Amino acid sequence: MPLLFISPDEIVDLIEKKTSSTAVFKSISANANTFRIVLKIDKVPLDIKLNIQFDTFMQGMAYLNYSSTIPAMFVNMFKNYISEKTHGNIQIVKNQINININELISSYNDDIDIKSLKFDNGVYQIEFSMC
Repeated sequence: MPLLFISPDEIVDLIEKKTSSTAVFKSISANANTFRIVLKIDKVPLDIKLNIQFDTFMQGMAYLNYSSTIPAMFVNMFKNYISEKTHGNIQIVKNQINININELISSYNDDIDIKSLKFDNGVYQIEFSMC
């Protein structure tokens, strides 16, 4: 099966290019396995600052740990916004972000199936198959 090796900085570049026309992402940076993201969401009056770290990948789902500066009264608004914008493919449960990678990718290309994802030696290793 093919393997893709991608660094955190390359992920930042991809996200910046993909989101440059949106007002949601104010900034994103990476330091090893930690991504620092600042979001501006219309329904939430404050910037949302997230620190996100990859945890594990199982059965098509990526699990990311996160911490945030968002006040508790805005957490549900943030969760609902993310779920709505991603058609339920990204869910926030407690301090974890759960991403249905294969479903999310299928909206762009349904020929790719992610088999494994791990962070090792400073890079993400993605094993996938082409259907």
